[in-house]
This record gives sequence, C-alpha cells and structure tokens, in this order.
Amino acid sequence: MKQPFLLTQIFQFLYPLIRDHGRIRVVWLLLLSLIISGLEFALAVSFASLAQVLTPSVSSQDSSVLLDRLAYLAHIIWTDLEPYHALLLTSLATLVLLLLLRAILQLLYQWQLGVFSERLGMYCRLKVFRFYQYSPSLWLSESGLAELNFNITASTTIATITAQTLHLLSNLLILSFLLLGLLFSSHLQSPLFVILLCLIASSILHSLRKVIKHNAQKLVTNELEIAQITHDALYGIETLRLSQKEPFVFDRFNRALRQLLKTKISQTLLSRLPTLSLEIFGFFSLFVCALFYTHLAAFSLTKLSNALALLAAIAWRSLPIINQSLNAYTALRINLPYLARVKSLFKLEQDFIDQRLMICSNQASTEPKRRLSSTFDFNKDIHFKNLSFRYPNRTQWALNNIDMCLHKGRKFALIGDSGAGKSTLAQLLTGLSQTDYGQILIDGQELNLQQLSHWLPQVGYVPQKSHIFDLSLQENIALRDLGTSLDIKRVQQCCQLAHIDFIHELHQGYHTLLGENGYTLSGGQIQRIALARALYHSPKLLILDEACNAIGHNTESQILKTLLLNQNLTLVLISHRIEVCEHFDEVIWLKDGAICRSGPPQEVLTEYKKYLRHEKLQISIQKELS
Repeated sequence: MKQPFLLTQIFQFLYPLIRDHGRIRVVWLLLLSLIISGLEFALAVSFASLAQVLTPSVSSQDSSVLLDRLAYLAHIIWTDLEPYHALLLTSLATLVLLLLLRAILQLLYQWQLGVFSERLGMYCRLKVFRFYQYSPSLWLSESGLAELNFNITASTTIATITAQTLHLLSNLLILSFLLLGLLFSSHLQSPLFVILLCLIASSILHSLRKVIKHNAQKLVTNELEIAQITHDALYGIETLRLSQKEPFVFDRFNRALRQLLKTKISQTLLSRLPTLSLEIFGFFSLFVCALFYTHLAAFSLTKLSNALALLAAIAWRSLPIINQSLNAYTALRINLPYLARVKSLFKLEQDFIDQRLMICSNQASTEPKRRLSSTFDFNKDIHFKNLSFRYPNRTQWALNNIDMCLHKGRKFALIGDSGAGKSTLAQLLTGLSQTDYGQILIDGQELNLQQLSHWLPQVGYVPQKSHIFDLSLQENIALRDLGTSLDIKRVQQCCQLAHIDFIHELHQGYHTLLGENGYTLSGGQIQRIALARALYHSPKLLILDEACNAIGHNTESQILKTLLLNQNLTLVLISHRIEVCEHFDEVIWLKDGAICRSGPPQEVLTEYKKYLRHEKLQISIQKELS
C-alpha cells in the first residue's frame, strides 16, 4: 500500500491534538507567518529599489512611486546632503527598520511556536506516562522495560516534530512571497563589509556562548530528573498501584516537565538570536559604512555601488530558508518512526479503555445489585470460584478451574513446582491481573475493576522482586502516605515486625536516601523493607511471594512467627521451603495450574515430599541414561 506524503502522515496525527489543545495558537502562528512573509516581500521590493538607487542611469527609476516617497522623506531628514546621497541613506535606513521589525516578529513567532510545540509535546509525554500507569500489568510485563523506555523517548520527539512541521510550512509561505524579490539579487562583494560582518558574528556568538552552555547544562539536568522519575515509576509500577500513589508520581512528573518546558523555550530562543542579531547588526553596519563613505570618504557612485551591493546577497533570504526547510524535512523524516510509535500507543490506549468499559458494562449488567454496594470489605472469606487463567498468546492454562476458599484470619501456604501457577494466583488475588474465566468473591462480592480501588487498601503484597525507590527509608516504607504526613511511629513498628535491624548502619537513620533501587542494600534488606511497606497500612490480607528467600532462616522464622500469631491477618505464603510451611493452618499444593491437594500441613507436605523424591529420582535416572 502506498504511504501518504510525509506532511500528510504528520497532520493525520497532529490534527486531533491541535483541534483539542491549540487551535487558536495555530491560527495565531499562521497569521504571524503571513505578516512575516509580507515583510520579506517588502524587503525584496526595498532591495530592488536600492538597486535602482545604485544605478541612476536607469530611466525607469524616476517613475517609481516608492522612490518618489523615499526621496520626499530623504529631503526632510537629510537636509544638508545631496539628494542622491540622502535617498541612498533613507533606503538603507528603511531596510534596517524593516529587518528590525521582522526580527521582532520572528522572535514572537518563535516564542509562540516554542510554547505551542513544547506544550503539545508535554501533553503527549504525560499521556504516555499516564497510559503506562493504568495499562494492564500483563501488557507491561510482556512489553519489557527496554520497549517502554523507548516509547517514552519517542514521545519526547513530538515537540520537535510539531515545531519542525509548522516551521516548514512557514518557510514555504515565505518562499512564495520572496519569489519576486529574489529576482533582484546581486552577487557583488565588499571585503570591508565582510570583515565587519565577521567581527559582529564573532562578538554575538562569544557573548551568547556562556548563556547557551549554562542553558544546555540545565536542560541535561531536567532530562535526568525526568529519567529518574520515569525509571522509578516503571520499575515500581506494581508497588505504586498497590499503594494507589499513581497521582502523586504523576504530579512529580508533571512538575518536572513544566521545568523542562521553560528550559527548552529559552534554548529555542537562544538558538535563534545569533542569526537574527547578525542580520540586524549587519545591515546597521552597512548603514554606518555608507554614512562614512558619504560624509568622509566621498566615494564615487561606482565605489558606493560596489560597497553596498552585498546588501542584495545578504537579503537573498531564499538560500537560508531553503536550507532550513531541507533540515526540517530531514528531521521530520528521521522522527517519523517515533511518531508512529506514539500513534500506536494512543490507539492501544483507546483499545484498553474500550475493553475496560466493556468489561465494566458487562459486570454492571450481570450484577446490578452488588454494583450498587457502598462497601467492599474482607471480613469473612475469599472464594475462588472455577477460576482459570491463560496468558496472552499462550495455549496452556496457567490456572485451571481453581475452586477453594480462604477464611479470614487463617494462614495458607502455597507450594508447587516453578510455573505451577502460584504467582499467577497471587497476581489475580491482588487485582493486578484479571481473568474472564471464573470469579474471585470477597465476602460474596466479585472482585472486578469497579471494586479494585476499595480492595487494594486491604491487601499487602510482597512480590519476588521488590522495587526500592530513590527516597528515604521511611518514605519507602510509608509509600501509601507519600505526599502527606507520614506516621513515623507506624514506620518504626513495621521495621520491628520486619526485623529491620540495620537502621543504625544508615548514616541518617530513617531519613537516609536508599538510592536507585536500593543499590547499597543486600537482597535480604530489600525484602525486609518491602515487607515493612506491605505491613504499613495494616492490611487484612498479606501475600508473600517468595518474599523471604534472601533472608536467613532464623530471621525468616522469627518474622513468620510474629505474623502467624496475628489472628486478624489472613496470610498467604508462597515458598519452596517446606519447613516454614509446617506451622500454617492449611497447605495448598498446585501442580500444572490446578489444585493437586490441600489440607493440613502434615498430610499435604508428606505427599509433597514423596513427590519431590520421586522427581529427583527421575532426574537422576535421565542423567545416567544420557
């Protein structure tokens, strides 16, 4: 299938965003482009008039209305000069004023373009970031962090794409107005003016060098801050979701982006100042040179023509504009794959929204009375009713027809081989994943997307790999209260329950920043912090998914002993350590996604040990045969 033109593809993506977030500003930008184009045409006509001034032998100049008006103005201003010299100076002064006016309008245009494009880019980044926060956990895990980070990077190019597109359109508009003016160009040179122009350019660049360097460093700092927030949000997506702190992190990301917005707008203006300043001072220096030649050097007309002919070459605006247009087109072509990425994400977000609305609609229609319930509390039991689950693009069932009941206050241990479905069951129980096959009933009410916000505060979950945020120890533990006042006493209680006995080793105690993913902590220390975090909000249900495998046996036994004594806590432990399961009320053995056996620990663990010995024997026989 033939691809649409480049600008067509870009407009198909940008038009809905512009329609909803910047229609008036785009109209304002187009109006400024028209005015600037008119000024460019006026400059071209002025250059043509200057050529007539420099060639007095041309008889047609006497009939020029513009020259008549300039001659009248020159007669008023330059009363002590000859008419020709006065007309020449007036023509140059007119050019300087037109260039100054055009520079002011171009700065205004660039500022408006920068604000509009960066705000549109910021909106896209926030949209992608929010999409990640609320997208299905399964999709996030299947996509992988490298893919997610790339998509975030891709969303940063929207501002550049928007600016380059509008800038390209503006340049094309100016070129159309300049076509007539370009016919009056000149290719003569003036060494003195070139030297003076080079000195001016060097002076301008030198004066702006430090400012641009400082702004660039600030830009890098802003980008690093955003990268850190993004890293924390992606690595800790499940923890944040369980703590219901997506809005807090979103606000941090929003504030960082606004700071980056200011820096980028400044950088955009600074990048335009050298060119605009060079043109202004270049023509002003030409005016000064002409004034010098006229009053002091008394150059002949021919010499004046040679000295000032470079004006037409500088005014030959088509060459830099064409160059800018080509650069813009190249940049758009390079960024087109990033645009396609962001476009696919927006479409996927809408698909997820439609899917979620459909699920909620089906749940509301099937259970209208329960949907109206104002409470969703776990006070009696959790019933897995014919629950099955299969991962996308998989043929084998991860869970197959699970039917069991977890009574409040009892302690359950899940055992089984790797891949038996233990962690999948935990994911479904927390609400991080959903299934269309079977139900999870909390005191008779179905756990679904509508009830998820009421269910999460009642659940504490420690996954196999827990994320440590670049925050202090107390903030990592009291994550659910992040952004509000922290309960320091509760933090200390949870540290005692989780046997966090290394606080004295931290140089600032509870206020010590733990760094990116707790890089200075051991695996056992990270697990204990994650356990304290899960206990902080006093959950009714605590799920430990291999959460103590990096902790020593003695410490693990002491932690579990404390948890087992809590009669109000329903505990679900996933572990490969058989000895720790002996003190639980019930052991559930999962095999190939189904319940193989459940009951008192002594009965189930005896059968499970026989199974492990048999499996070990089979492996030994296979090794001998091979």
